[in-house]
Amino acid sequence: MSTKIIIRFDDVCKNMNWDVFLYIKRHLKKLQIKSLLGVIPENKDSELNYFEYREKFFDYIFSYKDYGDTIAQHGTYHKYTTNHSGKLKINNKSEFAGNSYKYQYDLLKIGKEILQSYNCWQPVFMAPSHSFDDITIKALKDLEFKSITDGYGFYPYKKQGIYFVPQISSRPFNLGFGLATVCIHVNSLSNKEIKNFIKFIQKNRSRIISYEEYKSIK
Repeated sequence: MSTKIIIRFDDVCKNMNWDVFLYIKRHLKKLQIKSLLGVIPENKDSELNYFEYREKFFDYIFSYKDYGDTIAQHGTYHKYTTNHSGKLKINNKSEFAGNSYKYQYDLLKIGKEILQSYNCWQPVFMAPSHSFDDITIKALKDLEFKSITDGYGFYPYKKQGIYFVPQISSRPFNLGFGLATVCIHVNSLSNKEIKNFIKFIQKNRSRIISYEEYKSIK
């Protein structure tokens, strides 16, 4: 037996490092690997505004969804509004945690409607900086989200009416059981890290599953 792996991309937006993203995606497609894309509906985070702006961004996203990738709503604007670390206590900044139910519900709904307008929404949520709270979970459930790509553990679990698909390390590991979500930030990858990642997926293709296959992990 081996630890199954989900390939997750964070901060997918109009002005990410497209050269690196497309290069990695080409290698994934050659191996028929379906990945999880954390798509920012409308990026307003100035720290993510360093690269070429793609006008037909949502055409790309729709094509990846059509291919079989899973689209996760990665916040709405990716703009931090509080210094709350949320339930996971990882980062002291959040777009959602610490705000009221109405604020969070309305903000999530805006992001959902943007993705829906391009036929790119799926009921999966990815919190910027891994920060969300119980109110976020309630708002997500009320907006018909089914799962969150985050949380601690080696197996998916259901809590408060939402499935959590653990993402406990950005680096791959193999304990011989369970599930690991490998988190990729294309804006910060070095050439060496890119090459090592390509070698990794080639060597471990049999361990890599799509996000939707988390339901088969027991």
